Amino acid sequence: MPDTQEKNSGKTTRVLINTPRARPDSKGKLIRKLIVFQVKLAIDGLRDLILSPLSLIAAIFGIITNPKNPSWMFEELMRAGHQTDRWINLFNAYDDKGNDLTEPKTIDDVVDSIETAIRKDIDTNGYSATAKAAVNEHLQRHRNQE
Repeated sequence: MPDTQEKNSGKTTRVLINTPRARPDSKGKLIRKLIVFQVKLAIDGLRDLILSPLSLIAAIFGIITNPKNPSWMFEELMRAGHQTDRWINLFNAYDDKGNDLTEPKTIDDVVDSIETAIRKDIDTNGYSATAKAAVNEHLQRHRNQE
C-alpha cells in the first residue's frame, strides 16, 4: 500500500492510502518486496521459536535466583525481543534510523487520521466524495418517499 506523510502539529504521521491514483509498484519491485517479506517472516518465526522456551527458562531462573525481583531475566529477554523486532522490521514500522513509524498511537489519533484522509479524498472528488453523493441521494429519495 502506498503511504503519505503528513505534518501535524509538529509530528509526522504516516497515513496509509490505497487509491487507484497512487503509482503502483512494478512487477520486479513487488517480487523483491515479496522475497524480503518472506525472509523476514522466516527470521521472525525462528526468533519466536527460540524466544518461547527461553522465556520459560528466564521466568523460572528469575524466580529461583532472585525472589525479590523474579522478573529481571524475563524483562531482559523482552528488551532483546523488542530490539529484534526493530531489526527484523517485519511490517516496515521503523525507518532506517529505528524510529517508530507506527503512528497513530491512540484511538483518537486513528479516528483523526481516518477523518483527515476521508476529508482530503472528498475535497479531491475521490471515492469518498462519490460515496457521500450516493448516500445523500439515497437519503433524499428516502425523505421524498415519506
